[in-house]
Amino acid sequence: MASIRPRKWTTKTGQPRSGWEVSWYEQKRRRKQVFSGAGAKAKAIKLRARLDSAAPAQRALVASASKPTDPTTVELAGDRWVRYVERELGREKSTWKKYEQRLDHHISPAIIGRPATGEEVRFGEIPVRELTAPDVEALKDHLLATLSSNLASKVLSVLRMMLNDVVRRGERDSNPAQTVRIRTPDRGEDEVKIPQLEEMRAILAAASMPPPAPPTLSEVWVGVTIFSGLRPSENRGLAIEDLVLDGPDPGIPVRRRADQWNVIGPVKSASGRRFISLPPSAVALLKRWLLVVPRGDGFGDPDRPGRRLHPVFPTSIGTLQSLANIFHRLWVPLLIKAELVDWVPVTNDLGQPVLDEDDRQVMRPIPRYPINSLRHFHASWLIDQGWSPKKVQKRMGHSSIQVTYDRYGHLFDRRESDASEVARLEHKLLG
Repeated sequence: MASIRPRKWTTKTGQPRSGWEVSWYEQKRRRKQVFSGAGAKAKAIKLRARLDSAAPAQRALVASASKPTDPTTVELAGDRWVRYVERELGREKSTWKKYEQRLDHHISPAIIGRPATGEEVRFGEIPVRELTAPDVEALKDHLLATLSSNLASKVLSVLRMMLNDVVRRGERDSNPAQTVRIRTPDRGEDEVKIPQLEEMRAILAAASMPPPAPPTLSEVWVGVTIFSGLRPSENRGLAIEDLVLDGPDPGIPVRRRADQWNVIGPVKSASGRRFISLPPSAVALLKRWLLVVPRGDGFGDPDRPGRRLHPVFPTSIGTLQSLANIFHRLWVPLLIKAELVDWVPVTNDLGQPVLDEDDRQVMRPIPRYPINSLRHFHASWLIDQGWSPKKVQKRMGHSSIQVTYDRYGHLFDRRESDASEVARLEHKLLG
């Protein structure tokens, strides 16, 4: 027998909803269907009656024919697409979570004025089959008024991908967001931040512990990264068992990474699997570190089930470091010591200054460089040494040469300009 009961719930955006739920058993599994909106109770009663009168083998067909025919909204299409990216495409959690956050925080809750009707609506409640290019333009204006142009462009890109999925499912013939674009800043305004040589020396000095004192986690992190160019996620996924510290070519085989949830997995692309040769100073530093590094139970090797690995950069009890720990407990104190932070006043929710117990303004440090700047410094050093773009791409583990040019193209341009200037000077001097 099917049963019916009232239901109340809250959407992801905090809006209350109510309806009627019909539940029944089909092949020993409990099934349910929820109706909401006008006539929801009558529809639920009708489905219950049809289920009770149908043979067990026909219940699935009865339920399918009675499914609500409410139009798919932008919000519902977005939720469906994120689940498709997660389950069917098998993307990493960090990827689909980013899509989900941009849909939930910036696209669905946006209030726009629809050019066709002049009414103000929540963008997530617009049925996808009714969505127009002017609606997307209105969303673009809203995003540019509340976000940076770079972030607004990325949010709009997520909408385009989601609507491509709607087209793929046959719910629309075309993508209304396909031609709506946001012009991002010139490359000069979006270059990666790279410490100058003197600043990097200050960071190294702040991290170093002169022998015979054992090295600290900060010293090893900095000393290894500036000579390897590893990503923070690759550093955190690096195992002691990976290290090759003896022989003619000591270095680091890069095989795995730790995501922001501390889940160990393979590097993102085939080009990410690489071998990084290390100079003697980094090898010596790692050998000193292995004498004192904390070792716990380690983590499972995703390539060899049953094998345990131990992180090179662990916590004090030998477990994996989170990226937040590395940033707040290693990077920020290091830049404070190197005097590479800007101090800004702390304010409360009302914008008023926060005072300490002595009525002094509370200040907080803002690092001048992100933690990835060590990696960028390594790339700039390679380019200064005359490495070709293809060789830099391989060393940095970029998925394509275009990524290398997008990140460091201005450095290659500068090097070529300097070389031509030197050549002209040589010609003037020597004829």
